[in-house]
Amino acid sequence: MDNLNRNRLIGGGVLLLAGLLFVPAILTPTQQPLTNPDFPVSSDVIPKVIVAKTETKQADETPKQSEAITLTTTENKDVTPKPLVPVKLESFDTKKTQQTVATTVKATKSGSWVRVAGFSNVENANELVAKLKHKKYPVSIENIKVKGKPYHRVLLGPYASEKEMRKVLDQIQKEGFSPDVQR
Repeated sequence: MDNLNRNRLIGGGVLLLAGLLFVPAILTPTQQPLTNPDFPVSSDVIPKVIVAKTETKQADETPKQSEAITLTTTENKDVTPKPLVPVKLESFDTKKTQQTVATTVKATKSGSWVRVAGFSNVENANELVAKLKHKKYPVSIENIKVKGKPYHRVLLGPYASEKEMRKVLDQIQKEGFSPDVQR
């Protein structure tokens, strides 16, 4: 047997042995629960106060200047707390909600619509609506439920004529979308 064939057989044997040892170890699932690597991090950094010297004094003794307690900080010298600002929870995300309500329209039977895309996330639908409005398309969002989950369709139209709707359908296809016709 020549040297090349012998090396191939040895290499094949090593690969087979490695496969027999490591593949079952990789494919068998572990029963360990997944742990959350995230941990809370405070955004307010408060310097730690270090007490340099403490002594107990009796009531009738006055502390001398050299025996007074000194407090030092490890970070900033300004340790005044920031004033708390009251925040109403209702004030969050009102612009997004108003924008969604303003652009949400139900499809009517009076014309044909071009369905550009559908999203389960309303932010993605709003992002596409903004892009299409920038390109001067008559765009709206249709909110529906599919299997009990909210779904947001991005629609162009309505178009009264088939010719006008087909023209927009071709333009949207050229821009990389896969549109459908909704009547």
